Order: sequence, then structure tokens, then C-alpha cells
Amino acid sequence: MSKYHNIYVVYTKEAETADAYIEKAYAAGIVQGMAEGIFAPDKVVTREQFATMLYRMLVKQNPDWEETVPEPTKFEDFDTASDWAKQALAVLADKKVMNGISDTKLAPKYYCSTEEAIALVYRLFKAEDKASV
Repeated sequence: MSKYHNIYVVYTKEAETADAYIEKAYAAGIVQGMAEGIFAPDKVVTREQFATMLYRMLVKQNPDWEETVPEPTKFEDFDTASDWAKQALAVLADKKVMNGISDTKLAPKYYCSTEEAIALVYRLFKAEDKASV
């Protein structure tokens, strides 16, 4: 683990990411690390973590998305999501950016595959296009 300005970054040979990007995302409030400023770029991201990063990025661009949205009660496992991720998950589900893995299961603690990440980003752009029309 090495200290980079005011954050700690955990590196492995396979996950040497550019410090400048981590610093910028951290400064913008898009990422906050695993705990107490510790980042682990070699770790697999969960669906709730990826949704939260997308949501924070989106709110920076469009503050209207920060509005309170009713919890997506159709997902039986919504309460298993971390408190810090619930707003992001609720908004992205409400805006049809994030789907469940079934009609009733959101699976916030499951790993986010590359395929899911691409689909989330694609649906985010589609949702943004609709909002700007």
C-alpha cells in the first residue's frame, strides 16, 4: 500500500492504474475508496459499488437526478444493499438504467461483470438522451 496525497492506494502488478485518475475521481466525489481513503484497484467491483460510482458521476453532470426516488420495492433483496448505495440503486432502477438479475432480485452484492458494466453505461447514456430531449 502506498500513500498518494491524502489517499492510500493498494497496488498489485496487474492493477497499476494511473494515480492521476484515482485522484481526480476522488476529488470529484465519484469514488471514496473501500474504507478510510483506501483504494484497491485490483479488487472486483460489486453491482452496488458500480451503480454508486455511475450515480455520483451523473449527479455531477445533472443535479436533478439527486432527487429522492421511492425505493424499488419490486426487488425483494433491496434491503441487503449497503446504506451508502441505496439512493444510487433506487434512482438507477427507477430510471431504468439498472435492472435486476430477475424481476424480483437486484443482487447489489453480486460482482458486476464487464457485460453488466457496459450495459449500465449504455442505458445511462440512453436515459440521459431522453432527459435532454
